Amino acid sequence: MKMLRYHIQLNKHRTTVMLDQIIAELLAIKLNKKPGTKEAHLAVRKQLNKFLPDDPDMLGIGLGKFLTRKAVLFISDATLTDKYWQFYFNEHFSFY
Repeated sequence: MKMLRYHIQLNKHRTTVMLDQIIAELLAIKLNKKPGTKEAHLAVRKQLNKFLPDDPDMLGIGLGKFLTRKAVLFISDATLTDKYWQFYFNEHFSFY
């Protein structure tokens, strides 16, 4: 599994996060960019920055996992995302 490196801004600090290549490629496609291009890399990095909360306590703590989760939910369609949150919060979850 190849990981791609993204330099992002968090609370006025530059930090690096790693994102699985498949997730990065799917995110690029969702953003209408050709995976593997510089344009795609910039678009994914910009989207990752949009996912970041304005929370000074988030500096580097679980940031990669947090952004991976946000990216997967962004890529997923609304029905799947809704089912995930139902499952996550155990609210009337059904596989049907």
